[in-house]
Amino acid sequence: MRVTYWAFEQQFSKVLDILSSWEEKPEFVWPLVKEHLRFARCFISGAKVSFSFPCLPVEVLPSFCDAKRRIYLTATLARDEILVWDLGAESAALSSPLSPQQVSDLGDRMIVVPQIKNIELTDDELRKFVKGKSLELNCVVIVPSHARAQLWKEHADEIVDASNLQPVVSRLRSERVGLVVLVNKYDGVDLPGDACRILVLDDLPSARGLSSRYEDSVFKGSTEFRSRLAHRIEQGMGRGIRAADDFCAVMLMGSRLVDFLNDPRSIDELRGATHLVLAHHTSDVFLSRIRRDGLAPSAVTGLSIQDRRLRRPGDGRRVRGRRVGVTAGRREETRGGNRSRRR
Repeated sequence: MRVTYWAFEQQFSKVLDILSSWEEKPEFVWPLVKEHLRFARCFISGAKVSFSFPCLPVEVLPSFCDAKRRIYLTATLARDEILVWDLGAESAALSSPLSPQQVSDLGDRMIVVPQIKNIELTDDELRKFVKGKSLELNCVVIVPSHARAQLWKEHADEIVDASNLQPVVSRLRSERVGLVVLVNKYDGVDLPGDACRILVLDDLPSARGLSSRYEDSVFKGSTEFRSRLAHRIEQGMGRGIRAADDFCAVMLMGSRLVDFLNDPRSIDELRGATHLVLAHHTSDVFLSRIRRDGLAPSAVTGLSIQDRRLRRPGDGRRVRGRRVGVTAGRREETRGGNRSRRR
């Protein structure tokens, strides 16, 4: 819950005394925030207290504020006004960002959402499927919480969070580890090449900080809420492809995530190729093709992550190009090669 600003103001002197005399090392540098704490928002849970600033006090860092040039690097940015609010960027600079004329670092990514194609598929069946693939390839599963991670416990070779992440990531880059579950790590993790050939997003991402969790509860169901979730989903999907010659299959699962993707308003918040691929998964046009071809719902499994798509480069069997590799019964459609064929 959020502490109302008037209650926080009434108790501010006591809060200041407690924090300034805190013997344990806090998660922030006290001299940088003490003069601005009065303007912070205070959030309380059953386990901790959190303070969040509506605008970061970057002026306390002279080396940053007085710099002749400041360069902001980002791969994805859902809301560019954050650069103004939090980092003091000039609003005029946002209108003309520097960006490459051509995208040369995008690899091949196949996205499947099996439970949209076959509502009878259970989460446990998908977990067993991924476990089978992990006997040959590194498979990484991203879950929003430790509770969700426990559902993978009998299948996972490693379950990691921020406290033990780096050693496992190093192993993934150098050897086959098998099935690794990451708890709430949708960004800040790079898994290039054989480090991750199948990436699974299980369930909706959840906010980590108290302020973000509060805002999600306030904005739930709104465009702002859907935009934040879509951004987190796209961030997670990008963990497995880090170069132009990279390739990875991405599977989205879990009832809450599937329900989110079934909402056209959520699909509209996704960008570029991701929007096109997932719109294809959920479109009535695709379902009408299934009916036209006379395929029973039980035949549409969406589980056909073809082995040839996961072959290592050089074996002569992998076809380059961006794909939408959804298999419905005997019909497979491939986007990027611009062809449909009967198997």
